[in-house]
Parts: sequence; structure tokens; C-alpha cells
Amino acid sequence: MTATQVAAAEPTLTRGNFGTGCTQFYDKAPAHVNGPMFNVLLTPPTNQVIGVSAPAGYQTDTGVGIGASRAQVKAAYPGRHTEETSSQGGQVLLVQGPSSWIGFTFGSGTTVLHMSIGSRDFAANGELCVGPMPS
Repeated sequence: MTATQVAAAEPTLTRGNFGTGCTQFYDKAPAHVNGPMFNVLLTPPTNQVIGVSAPAGYQTDTGVGIGASRAQVKAAYPGRHTEETSSQGGQVLLVQGPSSWIGFTFGSGTTVLHMSIGSRDFAANGELCVGPMPS
């Protein structure tokens, strides 16, 4: 999706700049919500969506959500290709799907703190919005 398509599909989301050249759409979570917010990230030069961060309370179609253990995540995706990596957010367990990846971030703990879906680099919490300003 492009930024125009995201804005049309979800007009209540707030649009903003993120890092160097990226665009994000996000949900301003109510004050009582503790945890990740819904966030859609688009990167240059195509300005297409590369990933979505799941909001607090979200669960995957297999029932995995914030607070799940590594063993619960792996059990929920039998036969799927998985990888473990590190990012600025800590330890990440990646699950490959048919057309995208799901990233389960554990930080330095033993339970899921954050979930994202999209490109492998996005799901792995890669630093995708850093670098020189576009000219």
C-alpha cells in the first residue's frame, strides 16, 4: 500500500515522519493502554508499506500475543521456518510466512514484548529509517 491508500483505509490514524525519510501511520493509544501501539511503516524510495506493528492486546491467528513464551511461539507455528536474531530491541524470534515474516521481540526477557509483521528486516526490528537525509 502507498501512504495515500493507508490514509484512505484508516483515516483515524495519525501520519508522521519517522527517522530519515520514512513515513509512519500510528494509533494514539488511550492513556489506559500500556504497551505497543498500532503502527504502519513506509520506506523510501517506493514509499510502500513494509510492515505493521501490532497493538497491545493483539493476538495472531494462532493465539500468540504479548506475554507468550518462546516455547509457545514455536509451538504455535509447527513446521514453519524460524530464525533468531538480535536487534536494538533485544532478542527476536522470526517466523516465516507465505509472503511475509512475523517478528516476536523478547528484549532481554523470556516473554514477547512486541510483535510485528512485514518484510524480514522490519519484523527483525532492523534500523530501516536511518541514514543521510534525502536530497
